[in-house]
Amino acid sequence: MAALISSDILPDVLIDGLNLVFCGTAPSKTSEAAQAYYANPRNRFWRILHECKFTDVELMPSEYYQLINRKIGLTDLCKLESGSDDKLKTSSFLPERLRQSIERYQPHFLAFTSKNAGQQFLGKNVKYGPQQGVGLTKVYILPTTSPRRGDVWWNKNKRYWYEFANEFHEAFRLKEAN
Repeated sequence: MAALISSDILPDVLIDGLNLVFCGTAPSKTSEAAQAYYANPRNRFWRILHECKFTDVELMPSEYYQLINRKIGLTDLCKLESGSDDKLKTSSFLPERLRQSIERYQPHFLAFTSKNAGQQFLGKNVKYGPQQGVGLTKVYILPTTSPRRGDVWWNKNKRYWYEFANEFHEAFRLKEAN
């Protein structure tokens, strides 16, 4: 497990041999209080992971460390502040720290769970979907699972999660076949 830096709100869930790392912008106030990733009961993250077959059961936020058993890691671009994207100071984002972690652990995929996190990391405006990779790591931008976005918006955009899941699962089917 990656070392917890004392000022981090939530610890990174990073080890060698990961297939995928999900990276959010920052923990919500609810996640900070619960000391768990995506802890707002209305956040769609745990549900969509199960729907897209990243997990065989829908995990509870408090069970986030179980993702390691599935070779999935978690982190946030902002480790020192919690709250909504529009309330965070740009100076609290740590893109270089994330880049160093990705270069160190070399997961097959890095998926940002918000466009804002991806834009801050890549330093440019982005669209949902595949991006330029980091070394051998493929990078994707996915729509936020935050409940701040309504159901109409989510239903229109969650297809990007399914598209990413299909590519992810296909990459590992091919790898296992060889």
